[in-house]
Amino acid sequence: LEAAAARGVDVRLILPNRANHGIMDAGNLVAARKLLRAGAKVYHYPRMTHLKAMVCDGWAIVGSANLDTI
Repeated sequence: LEAAAARGVDVRLILPNRANHGIMDAGNLVAARKLLRAGAKVYHYPRMTHLKAMVCDGWAIVGSANLDTI
């Protein structure tokens, strides 16, 4: 995502204000800062959310499974 944002791709990330695990808040902050520096837009959702969604070239995928092992 960071490389795509740096290339000018419209990258938007929605993060919860508070994750369900404290360590995730720290990781989200690090990731958000990198993405912001690369030109992405980062938004905070006021509550916890576990939703994962992606829209790419007119296609959308929505789910709740973690995408970290893909």
